[in-house]
Amino acid sequence: MGATASALESEGWADEGLKPLIEEVEQMQWNIAEHERRQLIEQKRFMFKGHEAIQQIICGKSKRQLSQHMILQSSRDDVSFTKKDLSDLLGGGEYGRFMSRLCASAQQLKKHDIHVATSGLGADLESLAYILCLSTPVQMDEIKKICNEGKDPFDLQERMNSKLKEGSIERMFFIGVLNSKRSNDDEGDANNIASQLMEIKSSGHLSDFVKEVLDLSYDQMERVSRELSTSHDVTLEQLVNRLFHDSPIHGYLGMWIQRPTIALAMAVNLAGMTKHYRTLSDIVTRHDKDMLQKADFEYRKMYSHGMDEVLKREFGGNHGKAAAHWLVLPCPDNGKELQIEEFIREYMAKGYDLKALLEWDESCEQIKDMFDRAKFELSLYIQKNHIGLAADMVPEENVEEFLLKQKKGPVSSKYKDKNKENGKKKEKPHTPTIEEEMEMSFAADNVVSADHLAHIVVDEGRHDNFDTKLELVTQYLSDLFYEVDLDKSGALHSEAFWLLFDHLEVMKMAYTREEIDEMKAFCDFDHDGYVIYEEVVYEIADAMIAALEEKGYQIRKTIRELHAVHKEEMDRKKSAAGYSADPQLLHYLVDTFKEFDVEGNAVIPRDKFFEMISGMNLGISEYELSNLSLQFEDTGDNKINIHDAIPHFSDLLHEMASSHRDHWIGLIDKNSRSGFWYVC
Repeated sequence: MGATASALESEGWADEGLKPLIEEVEQMQWNIAEHERRQLIEQKRFMFKGHEAIQQIICGKSKRQLSQHMILQSSRDDVSFTKKDLSDLLGGGEYGRFMSRLCASAQQLKKHDIHVATSGLGADLESLAYILCLSTPVQMDEIKKICNEGKDPFDLQERMNSKLKEGSIERMFFIGVLNSKRSNDDEGDANNIASQLMEIKSSGHLSDFVKEVLDLSYDQMERVSRELSTSHDVTLEQLVNRLFHDSPIHGYLGMWIQRPTIALAMAVNLAGMTKHYRTLSDIVTRHDKDMLQKADFEYRKMYSHGMDEVLKREFGGNHGKAAAHWLVLPCPDNGKELQIEEFIREYMAKGYDLKALLEWDESCEQIKDMFDRAKFELSLYIQKNHIGLAADMVPEENVEEFLLKQKKGPVSSKYKDKNKENGKKKEKPHTPTIEEEMEMSFAADNVVSADHLAHIVVDEGRHDNFDTKLELVTQYLSDLFYEVDLDKSGALHSEAFWLLFDHLEVMKMAYTREEIDEMKAFCDFDHDGYVIYEEVVYEIADAMIAALEEKGYQIRKTIRELHAVHKEEMDRKKSAAGYSADPQLLHYLVDTFKEFDVEGNAVIPRDKFFEMISGMNLGISEYELSNLSLQFEDTGDNKINIHDAIPHFSDLLHEMASSHRDHWIGLIDKNSRSGFWYVC
């Protein structure tokens, strides 16, 4: 918004001090964007990405801030960061696609999604409804306009006519939606409309009902619904449900008769209930934070819980966290820019554009007050995050979005678009066109489901895409993890987790010891001593794919062979007398070791080590005990390294356990710090 307003000449503004204020806010926004863009570029260097930090940056912005400031295509690698860069940074897939779509403008996404929905032999009416039925008349005009622009323009109404069957109720509804101005707002007409709708109900002419409600304003819809409830004991929503429960447009009409925020809440609920994850992702990414937060308010009233819970549950993992963050995280200016945009759009719907508002005393004062508050919030954010002045100049935005060709209010030739002064266009960073966007990360993906994995024909994986490889590797890792996660908590103690992975052949194939140590530090990023599997599996799998392919391994063939080797090893262990598969033993063993780690540096003095073993009832002689300690790597100062000792102890205890007898081991409980007997 800042750059949009500052691209206009200030002569004639009601407050001459507003323009320098806008430019100051604009510069602050740009300083933040450049600082955080460099942080994203820096993330490319790391094998394991800081997803929480990346999400805080991307999901803590509005769509305008992301598309105009954060995403920048340049010949300079130190400042260039595109949507594809973001998708690649996050490993592609649905998660990368979701995040890159957040950085595209709502209008770009709507054109792209409409193009996809109408590209086949017919039309995806559900996807169209989730776009058109949630749009105001002003937004509908913008959609039709942008569809007619760009490299491959198309007339939306002509395309709809060609895709929908002539004479069908679907065609009548969608064409009516495209052309509706929601202009019927006569308060005195609500009673007559309610009576007409009840007559149509009796006649059963559904097309007449649709025609009657298509042009009702939002206020009129509510008045008619109240009149129906008072006079006929039924609301407009209930009437639609009764008349159209078997109609293909039932759900679409149900959204149309609601205000956009309620309709959006209904769309999220419906897409979540039907498990249409791609559709749900598209709905969320087409809307800005303020709209989603208003929809969330309505959602909580209707369904008694928040949309963030739905998004976390349906998407899962980092994808679910990102979707929830998009809903709840505030912008650096605490949403002031979004408030300014909403203020302008409200007046645009009445015929007054940005130029007119800046010339009027009252509206200019309100805009100035919002920019003052934005400046205050941005100052706090910059101070907190130690952000300096950006090296590059602030790019100017396209002002057309906030200007009307036919408008009310004062019109003056002294207002000029700076980009068009002297017939020259100021050079600015390239923003990809919608056609370029369609070739990037949010194009259709071919994702292989987990249920399908068991039926995949092994063709050595020569033509597998990244998502297929990712699914194969994560499925392999999941199988291994859940073999030892018997309580199904989804988490293991860090030592137990890495005891499992350290012995995997794939780890030796893919990584050096230094890379494994880096991986360990990443996986317990909150340093609570536990690894939550779903938080790290995709990052591990992503890095594993890259490492294996770099060494010439084919993913599908390698995973198939590793599955076979692991199965053979498990069968061998299960047939051995000493095998015990209880993972809790690893937890207790780690806790016991750490109780003797007095300095907290993962090493135990040799005397403490002997004291610990003596109390464990291992049934070994002093000579055997001395030999046992020699197996472990000595740190050079008579201390035993915990990480080296635990695998040996695990093997030893497995050998001592038997299916024919119990063995009692003395361990220590970390909470009470008391000893107890563990039976294996």
